[in-house]
Amino acid sequence: MGSDSAPTGAVTRGPGSEKKNQCGGEKKSKKSQWNPQWLIDCYRLRVDDDMSLAGNVRGLYAASAGDSLNPKLEVFRDFLLFCKLAQIQLMLRTGQKNYDFKALLKEAPKHLACATEKSDCSEKWGAQAPMSLRMLAEYIYGCSCMPMAEKFEGDLGAAFKEIREKFEGDIGAACPDEEEGEEEDEDAEPAWSRKPESKKLFEDVGGVDIWSKFYRKLKI
Repeated sequence: MGSDSAPTGAVTRGPGSEKKNQCGGEKKSKKSQWNPQWLIDCYRLRVDDDMSLAGNVRGLYAASAGDSLNPKLEVFRDFLLFCKLAQIQLMLRTGQKNYDFKALLKEAPKHLACATEKSDCSEKWGAQAPMSLRMLAEYIYGCSCMPMAEKFEGDLGAAFKEIREKFEGDIGAACPDEEEGEEEDEDAEPAWSRKPESKKLFEDVGGVDIWSKFYRKLKI
């Protein structure tokens, strides 16, 4: 993976980096693919793959490149999309309707501020981990990181693409960038959490209150 291809100056990656160590590099044992740390690394590796393999800059990389008025909100929205799609896959594959997003969001702020790549995941979880993480991400997003490579064919593939695009639109509408010149108080309840439509947007991922708390703890 080409760590040199990250946006200049802002994204910290790889062993030996101070910020990487803060995000956790110790060897882990995967108890389940729905383990919070495993799911977080599934998301982080996919963001890295999208950038380094497909040139799709989003999440932390878009935030670091200055492509958003609010870098923290950029990462927040991108991770929210992943979680909403993950809940669908969890229900389809295990029948579980309510994932423990409270536990996930408690863990996530420690990791989302720094990037991860294939070698980091191998070091943390074992040599076969990157392949397993990528396969799970393909099921969650309904597509691989390569352009036009939908995971599912026919009506199922079209349905996943429609769901993905609908979620993206709903999240963008409910959590827009602040107007130019508007400053955000990091300790205050975010404006989007008070919108009437937010209750419905977050109801399948643990509710708006835990996401508001997560947002305030997230440091990008």
